[in-house]
Amino acid sequence: MKMKSKYLLPMFLFFITGYLSAQEQEEDKKEIKLEVKAPEEVLLGKAFRVAYTVINAENIDLDFPQKMKGFETQYGPMWSSSASTQVIEGKTISTKAQTFTYILMPLERGKYKLPEISIEVEGKKYKAERPEIEVLSLEDLQKKYPEDFPSREKKDNKKKKYEIKDEDAFIRTIIEEQKADGGKILEVSLRLYVAEKTDISGISNILDFEEPDFSQFNIVRRYSPGRRMALTKYEGKNYYATDIRKFILTPKRSGKVEIEGGHFDIVFRVRTGEVERSFFGPVEVEAEVRKTIRVENFTLDGGLVGDWHTI
Repeated sequence: MKMKSKYLLPMFLFFITGYLSAQEQEEDKKEIKLEVKAPEEVLLGKAFRVAYTVINAENIDLDFPQKMKGFETQYGPMWSSSASTQVIEGKTISTKAQTFTYILMPLERGKYKLPEISIEVEGKKYKAERPEIEVLSLEDLQKKYPEDFPSREKKDNKKKKYEIKDEDAFIRTIIEEQKADGGKILEVSLRLYVAEKTDISGISNILDFEEPDFSQFNIVRRYSPGRRMALTKYEGKNYYATDIRKFILTPKRSGKVEIEGGHFDIVFRVRTGEVERSFFGPVEVEAEVRKTIRVENFTLDGGLVGDWHTI
């Protein structure tokens, strides 16, 4: 028995070594793939992505053309790698992947196949599929998928003209007086009022303006406080109001000064009563209306300027 056991250990080691070699060979025989992901439809003039993934092969470079029929390569490749391990029916399977991403620009309408892309591993060639991509114009997409594009629900196709009345939007001058170190400080606010019972929903922009003539005053500061509108009352009616300009002034001379008011060209958002269908459901349509609002002339009192004790 002792003589036989002398040969059992080498034989056992031979079987273990053979088993491990078989495992390594099976590990070496992992399936190599070259996969591609690309959209079926793209919009003319809008760049899109194409991604090629090499599975279970390393140190691979793709030869992707700069120009091809229907498309132009704008950027790429952007390279990334990943690894995963799974246990399937008691077997541990590990997978490595490299992804090469390219940004393409569609050049003209039509259907085009991507060029043939392949890799070579240990003398064997692996090819990716050649996806067919259709390049559509915006009009093509609107005809093909009308439900995905907003449609305006209205009774007639005539373009309605929206107007803002003077009594529905106007600017008032608000003057506050303070004293500091024996001198007068004036704070002048140009306050925009919008009647509550109107279709105006807000301000889009201020395109042009001419400030009041403060040449007889030193402008210490001018600024725009913001466009948040607060509900307020004026002459018994409800308005939304906001200060579109503020000025901090000190007088250059004594007495009252007549100030020319200037004007503001403001673009308002106006509710039209029309509704659009969109991806997010019904949406109320707004129009933009430009209106010039004049600031009425007003008077500023500079008080006494200079050494009060010698007057």
